[in-house]
Amino acid sequence: MLAGCASPEPNWYRLTTAPGRPLAKSASRIELRDVRLAPALDRAGIVRAGRGTRIVLDEGHRWIGPLDEMVTRTLAADLAQRLPDSSIVGERDASGRDPDVIVSVDIDRFEADAAGQAVLSANFTIRRFGRPSALREGRIDEHVAPSSPGTDALVQALSVALGRLADRLAETLSA
Repeated sequence: MLAGCASPEPNWYRLTTAPGRPLAKSASRIELRDVRLAPALDRAGIVRAGRGTRIVLDEGHRWIGPLDEMVTRTLAADLAQRLPDSSIVGERDASGRDPDVIVSVDIDRFEADAAGQAVLSANFTIRRFGRPSALREGRIDEHVAPSSPGTDALVQALSVALGRLADRLAETLSA
């Protein structure tokens, strides 16, 4: 009788790297530091915007691990692909060597909007190691239409949006 009350096993998802164009740049050590998600986004369930001010947390479709760590790892892999002559490390992966450049990212939207599009909105700051002032700052707002209905396509579209953030960061870093 209790077995009928059990919740079904959730579906698990992970972000994937998105292909991008490698850019020529002199070798440098880039550290992703302070890649932060708005607290409302850093949940086990996948966040979807509802109508108006409503947010829906889809507990039946969950991230395989902490979303902030997965975003950092995926963004680092995306950047490494776009900047092949650079060494890209996350803050937790730092080997003790000082980086040349520090990249900070604040993500305030990483979700499906009410129309079902993947949305990524973020501010970023790039600064030289040991200097408090920003070398460059920017904002990115991306909307990616999933290739089909369903959570698989949504997660792939979110991965593409994260790849577009990596494109923008790589272009800024190589300028």
